[in-house]
Amino acid sequence: RYLLQILPAFLFLASEFPPRRFLYSFGILTALVGSLSLGPYLLSPQGVIYDHSRIILKRPFAYLPVELTQLDNLYNDYPQARVRTAEGLDLFQTDEDSFLWEEEGAWIKGRSRGDFIVRAESPLNSLRLKIGNGPMANQVTVQLDTIKYSDRFEPHEVKVINFDLSRLRKEAIMVGYHYRLSVSSREGFVPLLDLTGSQDTRYLGVFLFFPQGDYPQEEY
Repeated sequence: RYLLQILPAFLFLASEFPPRRFLYSFGILTALVGSLSLGPYLLSPQGVIYDHSRIILKRPFAYLPVELTQLDNLYNDYPQARVRTAEGLDLFQTDEDSFLWEEEGAWIKGRSRGDFIVRAESPLNSLRLKIGNGPMANQVTVQLDTIKYSDRFEPHEVKVINFDLSRLRKEAIMVGYHYRLSVSSREGFVPLLDLTGSQDTRYLGVFLFFPQGDYPQEEY
């Protein structure tokens, strides 16, 4: 989601166009890349300067994979409302497809995929995640790096997934070991409409609990 390092590549791509169209192609391509990178700064300079890390949470940047080699932004000026520490792990929300952290975890938006980065001080051999479903049948997909889990959840069902990470080769980046985590919900619900007495108008999918060490042994 950081385009700075690949910007020069577009200059070389432009040279592949026929010479008579070079100027037009170069201008269009430059304007496109420039608008993606600099558009927010031009439209709202004060807002971006005040919270310039927020740009990576929004589309089109949210469609790009998380770049783990430039994680200094996560520690210097990442939005603190999207960072939590639990069981010695730092969890970063890297898009806006999950709502802000609550006391026990965070809601993934309905029909969305929430992306996270999990940081550990040492390589993890395993990680247990607890997922809670809403009042509807749902297909839930959880992926931790290259390990993928997908299953059907019944209404209000809660499952604990154990990921075996012992075969993953991880190198330390900056100040720890980082794992990409994504949680997807195929369905969604509005508590105000589906739950008696609730005033919550958000469109919710599934709930991701903070990792803990006392979950029952229900392994994937």
